Amino acid sequence: MKKTALIAGAIGAALVIPIVLWVIFAVVVFSEENYYPEKNSFAYFMGLSSFIRGAPDDGCLDKATFFGTAGDGNKPASSELSCIIPPGKEELFWAKYVRYIEKQNASSRDEVAANLYVGFYVPGAEVVKAKKLLIDSHDEGYLILLGDAAKKSFWIKLVHYD
Repeated sequence: MKKTALIAGAIGAALVIPIVLWVIFAVVVFSEENYYPEKNSFAYFMGLSSFIRGAPDDGCLDKATFFGTAGDGNKPASSELSCIIPPGKEELFWAKYVRYIEKQNASSRDEVAANLYVGFYVPGAEVVKAKKLLIDSHDEGYLILLGDAAKKSFWIKLVHYD
């Protein structure tokens, strides 16, 4: 009888302890409004939308960067992927992301740069082109190509408001 109770207690502890540790870790990780998770980290999987996690991030000049925010007030939660594009590959990257968006059954339309939130900008860069997205029939997002002609640098940003 005692042995059975001891085994049951050990099994219960083995199930409860990881859950408690996971909750504590999640609270610590997401206590910040904005976070920059590394790819394949806990915050990457728990904080970023599957739309952003599934987006292509290969071929960037440097590794892609990810950003998430819990949002507050009237600012929605969002997930973002940013990538510095190798010189001369702007159209190739644009086409790759447009194909990804289409494969996700998200609809898109061209967007005027003046309508974009200033937080999308990279200092010294201008919007080359942009698309507004409708994801999962209710979430919005953007695909933005930014360029700095003087430095011959380009960035692609994929944003999902979830």
